Amino acid sequence: MAGHGRTGHWAEFHPESQLWPLQWAETGLCLLLAGVLAALCVWRVRRQLA
Repeated sequence: MAGHGRTGHWAEFHPESQLWPLQWAETGLCLLLAGVLAALCVWRVRRQLA
C-alpha cells in the first residue's frame, strides 16, 4: 500500500477568511432543502385528504 501512497493522513483546510461565507452557504442550503421537504409534505397530505 505504501508504494501507491495509500498510507498516512491527508487533510484539506479552507482559509479562515472563508469560514463564515461557507457557514452561511451551508445554512442556506439546509434551509432550502427543509423548505422544499416541508412543502412536499404539505402537498402530499392535502392531496390525500381531498
